[in-house]
Amino acid sequence: METILIMAGLTGLAVLEGSSVGAFVMAAAVSGAFWIAALWQAAKGGKPRAKEFALKAAAYMVLIALLFGLNAANKRIGRLGMERIAAACEAYKAQKGTYPEALAQLAPEYIKNIPPAKASLRWSRYWLKGNQIMFASEPGLVVAYYDLAAKEGGYVGMYKMLENR
Repeated sequence: METILIMAGLTGLAVLEGSSVGAFVMAAAVSGAFWIAALWQAAKGGKPRAKEFALKAAAYMVLIALLFGLNAANKRIGRLGMERIAAACEAYKAQKGTYPEALAQLAPEYIKNIPPAKASLRWSRYWLKGNQIMFASEPGLVVAYYDLAAKEGGYVGMYKMLENR
């Protein structure tokens, strides 16, 4: 039961924060500890306890795979949203001659609404900084961006999103 509660808590942390790094590290540490405990019990001859620990370790490994999936889904949601916003920015520029200064200038004329950057309760919005659309891909670590003028995107450190705000 405690395994299910801890796993639910780690998954909730990933959804709340929009970052799988912390939950991934915790799940990997707990899984590793259970694997060590399983090996220790097996060496001592405690096969039932070793099996229990091995099953818990395997459950945390499944959680790690699910967190990777959540992370991949969030990155896809973020990229698709950036593409929609970039298209709206281009339509805005075609009509007004410049890119918007804020994303709010796009809705509802150029885009119905600004979509969430990912499935998260926090860190789920886009920023427009100069000619760059940005969102926190991994909060505290990595920002995904798309440069409207250069027509290319990528990833930079979080400091780029926060400097000169």
